[in-house]
Amino acid sequence: MLALDDLTTDVLDKTAHSIAHGVIRLEELTRDYGGERRRMRVMKYRGQAFRGGYHDFMIRTGGLQIFPRLVSKEHLTQKAPVTLLSSDNTELDALLGGGIDSSSSTLVLGPAGCGKSLLVFQFVAAAIRRGEKAALFIFDEELGLLFRRTKSMGIDL
Repeated sequence: MLALDDLTTDVLDKTAHSIAHGVIRLEELTRDYGGERRRMRVMKYRGQAFRGGYHDFMIRTGGLQIFPRLVSKEHLTQKAPVTLLSSDNTELDALLGGGIDSSSSTLVLGPAGCGKSLLVFQFVAAAIRRGEKAALFIFDEELGLLFRRTKSMGIDL
């Protein structure tokens, strides 16, 4: 049997909880900015283990698409050895103690036009030459313009 509760009774009223073996709560949140957010929570599932907390979901043609809450402890992997990533620029790598550490995050700061992008492109181009993978997420420039600009600087992405 499937019973639906429209949540019009007192929030502390657990009548529906007492008659059901399983209770799943669905919510829609409207934020001040961005799209609406839908989430679900398994409140009770008698005799079964379940993942607690809120899980995002989307309504799709054919049903719901659920995005289970992530638990970081379940995603532990063996640590890869830390290596130094070279920019293939001897002087730059020397300033950085040989390069930048793999498996790390590096934040490049500076005003517009100071060379932040060019610095990053050095590392990306060097990775490509080594046969490694690299990803760029560019939000402020049209892709064709970016490729033309880097190519004119001798960096063919």
